Amino acid sequence: MELKFKLIIKWIIELIELRIKQLIIIWLI
Repeated sequence: MELKFKLIIKWIIELIELRIKQLIIIWLI
């Protein structure tokens, strides 16, 4: 259960990082 929770957090963080990168790219263009 705890492992699954950590995986979910990792996935959410990666999703947020991707979103931030997209926003930075859009902002630069």
